[in-house]
Amino acid sequence: MPRPPRQSSERAGQLEATLNSCRRRLGELRELRRQVRQLEECNASHAERTRQLEEELRRAGSLRAQLEAQRRQVWVGAWTRTGVGSPLGWLLTLAYPQQSAEPVHPEPAPSFT
Repeated sequence: MPRPPRQSSERAGQLEATLNSCRRRLGELRELRRQVRQLEECNASHAERTRQLEEELRRAGSLRAQLEAQRRQVWVGAWTRTGVGSPLGWLLTLAYPQQSAEPVHPEPAPSFT
């Protein structure tokens, strides 16, 4: 049995509204997929930069340890060559008070006699 024209036009309006809603959602879905792709690319570049920085940090740590060892060698060498009583020894003591190296040429102990 055929529908009256009024019901058919109402049904057609409903179907058209549903179709427009589906098209709008499909457009939103495409936009979201594009954004996800863009974020994945950005995330990949951030991950690569993080890897590079971690590698640089690892290298810097080993270089720092080498530098510290060489600094100690120079400091102890200068200390043993100059002694505490010399101007350089005095400056080294001021510059590096945390260092504890025994001087090779200690000053004679004061006599109280």
